[in-house]
Amino acid sequence: MATRTINRPALDSYGNFSIIDKNSPIAASGLVDSWEIYAAKTTPVRLLIFRQTGSSYELIAESPLVTPSATGVSSFSLASPIPVQAGDLLGYYTQSTGAVPYSGGGTGGIVYSSNGAGDPVVGTQPGGRRFD
Repeated sequence: MATRTINRPALDSYGNFSIIDKNSPIAASGLVDSWEIYAAKTTPVRLLIFRQTGSSYELIAESPLVTPSATGVSSFSLASPIPVQAGDLLGYYTQSTGAVPYSGGGTGGIVYSSNGAGDPVVGTQPGGRRFD
């Protein structure tokens, strides 16, 4: 389960970067066959699935890059479902600034790569920093 897909108060000023949401780890092992975002812009985004080991986050799977057709809630189906384990973390990559609104804070925080870090590669650990 993830957080509710709603418009949120903040828009990032970073572009070509990734975010990992530690506030809502995946509750049970299974398959992800679709995903959704609240799109503030119609710019390309990619679903990312991370697995945490200690203080590191490995990108274990990703969706194809997709472009929402309109602002607001956008849903995407996956041609090949992504296997996940309980505790895996959802994230996204965006090419542009202000693509997906967010709320600061939370109990687990957010990990994000540096501005302009690029599209992460499966099997790697994106550089990042954390805020709660």
